[in-house]
Amino acid sequence: MTNELTAAAKQIGDELITLSEKYDADMETWGEVAQRSDTFDKECAGFIAKETATGLNFVLDIQIEADEAALRLWAIGSKADEDGNERFNNIQLDFATDITMAREIVAKAENITRSDIRMALQQPGTQLSRLIVSNQSGFSAATQQPLGERYDITIEAGQYDEKAVAVVLKTVLATLKEA
Repeated sequence: MTNELTAAAKQIGDELITLSEKYDADMETWGEVAQRSDTFDKECAGFIAKETATGLNFVLDIQIEADEAALRLWAIGSKADEDGNERFNNIQLDFATDITMAREIVAKAENITRSDIRMALQQPGTQLSRLIVSNQSGFSAATQQPLGERYDITIEAGQYDEKAVAVVLKTVLATLKEA
């Protein structure tokens, strides 16, 4: 079943990459961040939301730590509901990916493209390692009780309802597209 969830996550990830193009003016590359910082020490490349971003916030990047590479595709949006509670719609997809390919992409720095990210996503060796998905989640201001649905799944653990997760992923993607 994990292969099915990885395939579904790759499809959702591809749609997040496409959706991020709509918010390009609110995004920058890690290379641009590094140029402004004296203390930037991450080995990564990709796109992130600017601090001044409004609407949806995205992270589309590849990060390398030690000898492991991760492809991250994240989108988050929030809105207040009729009771004044902040509600989150969030998809965070983390994939393990090939270290050699990741180093080639990271070397591009600010010249990285969404096509580079999409190519890394579609590689057969790129496998879903973790996902977080929130559907109208948050906390009640009045009672501090959790609201909505939230899944935080490490794929290795394997303790999740794959069908429920797939439904929530599709629901949240549709909500993010409406933003």
